[in-house]
Amino acid sequence: MKTLAVYNADGQMIGYETQQDSTSNDNDESSIMFKADGYYENADRLAFMMWYADTQEPAIGGFKSGFDRVMTRDALPQVIGFANNPAIALSVNRATGTVTVNGTGFAAYSLVTFLAANNGGIDYAGQVKANDSGGFSVTYKSGCCLELPYNIRVTAGGQGATAAVVGTAQNPAAIGKIGFHSAALKSGASIVTAIPAAGAVSVDVELCYGVRRDASIISAVYVGGKLLTLERSTVRIGFGVKKVNVPITLPSDRSDVSIALFLWDPVTYEPLSDAVRFE
Repeated sequence: MKTLAVYNADGQMIGYETQQDSTSNDNDESSIMFKADGYYENADRLAFMMWYADTQEPAIGGFKSGFDRVMTRDALPQVIGFANNPAIALSVNRATGTVTVNGTGFAAYSLVTFLAANNGGIDYAGQVKANDSGGFSVTYKSGCCLELPYNIRVTAGGQGATAAVVGTAQNPAAIGKIGFHSAALKSGASIVTAIPAAGAVSVDVELCYGVRRDASIISAVYVGGKLLTLERSTVRIGFGVKKVNVPITLPSDRSDVSIALFLWDPVTYEPLSDAVRFE
């Protein structure tokens, strides 16, 4: 299995491309590509990894790179021993949006591949080296908003292990609001409680969702209850709590003006949150 992962400066995985390697040629020269579109605008580094699909055991040492196109390779460790009842356990910190994977029973100094999913979607892929007793502890920054219900499943496979092992963590309770996590009306740089009579106006919103997905922010301006303007922008939500500033274009006469913000699915227009309104 070939995998190219893209991470941002906070350590979150923001891109993941993988392909099954069906060749038996040790000198395979096929390539794996990713699209450097808007989702990767905050990309900070790359990692290329290969592992055996059935056991998740690393096939080579990992390649790492910043966006200076210089790749460095970590040599695959020479491992003599075998794994002894390997297992992993997960610890979730909802406040920081991080997940810690603790491993035991892996082969000493072995390289371990771990693959994390949340609510059925791939959240993180990485590799970690076990210590002299076959243990490790690694923390990754989730790309999902862990203030919402989560169902995390991590698989890990290492050198000297005959099969991948699984660790899970679930919490059905939400401690944050889905969709529009918060919204604040601003006049210039100041937060206000009502639409000002003049000056630039925008809304600072925090978006929170349980999985990675696209969403459309719809800003609507009404005069006397009748729609005046409608503007739309598409964002990717799911990377923790995402902050977005939404500029609002208002008429010169603001005596009977109101603003509404909607969060919709960009294809089906299904509402993803309760609306936010200002007067």
